[in-house]
Amino acid sequence: ASDNLRQSLPLFLAFAVLSVVMDKVDVNLMLAQVWFGLRIAYLVGAAVNLYAIPMIRPLVWLPSVVVLVMMGLNLCVS
Repeated sequence: ASDNLRQSLPLFLAFAVLSVVMDKVDVNLMLAQVWFGLRIAYLVGAAVNLYAIPMIRPLVWLPSVVVLVMMGLNLCVS
């Protein structure tokens, strides 16, 4: 779970900084909070060995990727 976080954290931080620079903080701040909550849920799931159950891991991981895509798309839209 920590390796997965280290892979997505640079992209998240880039989107967060660009949100501030491009003055898109309103929506992206909410999306950043959702992403952070999803990542916490992912880490908790790993800590309690929830991922021994098949298909639970992608169901917890995929929404965080969707939120990152939404953050990126919000930066592209004027």
